[in-house]
Amino acid sequence: MKLTPLLTHNAIVQRHQSIPVWGWTEKPRTRITATLGPSRAVGISGDDARFLLRLPELPAGGPHTLVVEASDGSERVEVTGILVGEVWFASGQSNMEWTMTASGYDADIAAALPKQIRMFKVALRSDLAPQSTVMGTWELATPSTFGEFSAVAHFFAQRLQDEIGVPVGVINCTWGGSIIETWISRSRLLSNPDTRDLVMEYEQHAYSAAGFEAFLPEKIFPADPGNEGVPKRWHQADFEDGHWPVFPVPDIWQNHGHNYSAVMWFRRSFSLPESFRGKELTLHLGAADKQDITYVNGVEVGRTGAGFEESFWNKPRSYRIPAELTLQPELLIAVRVYSFRHGGGLIGPSEVMRLEPAVNSAGQNVPLAGEWRCQMEHNFGFIDFPCFQGMGHGQVNSYAMLFENMVRPLLPVGIAGAIWYQGESNVGRSSQYARMMCDLIGDWRFHFGCGDFPFGIVQLTSWMGAMEHQPASDWARLREAQQDALDVPGTGLAVILDVGDADDIHPKDKKTVGQRLAQWALAKVYGRAGSPGGPLYRGYRSEGSRIRILFDQAEKGLALRDGDAVRTLMIAGKEGDFMPARSSLEEASLVAWHDEIPEPVAVRYAWADNPEGANLVDTSGYPAGPFRTDR
Repeated sequence: MKLTPLLTHNAIVQRHQSIPVWGWTEKPRTRITATLGPSRAVGISGDDARFLLRLPELPAGGPHTLVVEASDGSERVEVTGILVGEVWFASGQSNMEWTMTASGYDADIAAALPKQIRMFKVALRSDLAPQSTVMGTWELATPSTFGEFSAVAHFFAQRLQDEIGVPVGVINCTWGGSIIETWISRSRLLSNPDTRDLVMEYEQHAYSAAGFEAFLPEKIFPADPGNEGVPKRWHQADFEDGHWPVFPVPDIWQNHGHNYSAVMWFRRSFSLPESFRGKELTLHLGAADKQDITYVNGVEVGRTGAGFEESFWNKPRSYRIPAELTLQPELLIAVRVYSFRHGGGLIGPSEVMRLEPAVNSAGQNVPLAGEWRCQMEHNFGFIDFPCFQGMGHGQVNSYAMLFENMVRPLLPVGIAGAIWYQGESNVGRSSQYARMMCDLIGDWRFHFGCGDFPFGIVQLTSWMGAMEHQPASDWARLREAQQDALDVPGTGLAVILDVGDADDIHPKDKKTVGQRLAQWALAKVYGRAGSPGGPLYRGYRSEGSRIRILFDQAEKGLALRDGDAVRTLMIAGKEGDFMPARSSLEEASLVAWHDEIPEPVAVRYAWADNPEGANLVDTSGYPAGPFRTDR
């Protein structure tokens, strides 16, 4: 007998709902019984040996032991440490996937205790065949596991747990770089005129013999031809690399004139503090995009990823350095990085990259970010995709791919709600995004079968060069489409314009993001006092030479984070030329005008990829969402 991985040791199940228990018996048509605490259910497996029982609901608490056994005693599974509480589904692309380690929360990781927050990371999979189950385990937040937790999801769960006082579990179902279409079911995509014909055309190619072969990674991408650096002694401490170009780590090599897929070597010598010598050390290398082999003083100390695996491109590497390699005052680190598509390099972040004693009570470390030496081993050229931009078997951004591989196999798990952080990969198609966002919410609510559960959306943050106003901003239009999804009942929006990073699409402040999602959930789902978030544009009213902007979620009034005027606020007359607006805050509304525009027709706020300086907030300090009146 085998249970779903979602019902392994230390699982958290949803309170106040019937509790699904499912799996597979060794023989079909087996009568089985399940017990969890005081709850009991009886059922039978089907002709395919799969079974599904539903236990009566339980209040928050535990730990409980789950026992599932055949009535004749031939099969039995016992699972311990199960808690009953709130289970949230966290999904999206890399900013939701980004881990505690990658975000630099080292102090939180070191202080982690196995409290009542647990996370289940759904293993990445993108097969053309639909799946019946997933791989993964429930992890407690300990120093050895906590670093791999989604940072946004953790801080969301921590705030909930602190406020409502029950166990909180998170199902972390994410994939960096994924588009929204891959998370939606085929049936729902076919109901959308924007995607229906594309899905049908894609399937004609993907399932044809020639199409299937064309989409295999080995048919598209260059295989690693073998390590030619070791015979050349590039991994050895005595190799002279002074003629190699200098490379700033962390970064991808495409940002430095190498616009191709490749195998690159990175080398740097470090002086060891006296207290480090002769001791076992830990090398925190940061993330290597995509596969790496790492050497210290000529000895391999670790490697991550193989072949065409893509799941490790943003996974920070931590490797043990034996004491026998640290006897000398100098340490040479050499890293061979293989990337067969998109970016490649040592990508950090810099705060994570350090060398430290394996037992580091004093908190000593040697920072690793800075100038390294770099040399190309293999240049594969610029790799383009076949038709459908690389859709097909093994390709994450195929229509419904992640729904079939990572969402449907989780059903019928019980959840309290979902949080979603995605959109970067759909920038440029904002006109379709609002409909697809609504489709995603309805699709998941239908398939999960937990009613119209609450759905929290993270609005895209600021990125790229700062501008006061950018008329054709794709990021602003995508943010607008995300707010449009609030037309679906039971949804919420976390505005995070103020935590972006102009130079990094993965800003490090994930705590603010998670806590703002939690604030929405506490206010709207759990009935706690306080605003669910910042002011959101509702509409406007023309008042002669002025325009009054009306907001939702601004009952306690508007304020400014800093300064004495609203910044990034623009106003235009009939000619359509936008100019910086004057403004005043009048309780829950914003009044905008310009002395040289007697008949204004449109107002925009924070309308740019990176509207740096946007400072309109509510009296609790939550930022207002960007808007335009001239849609």
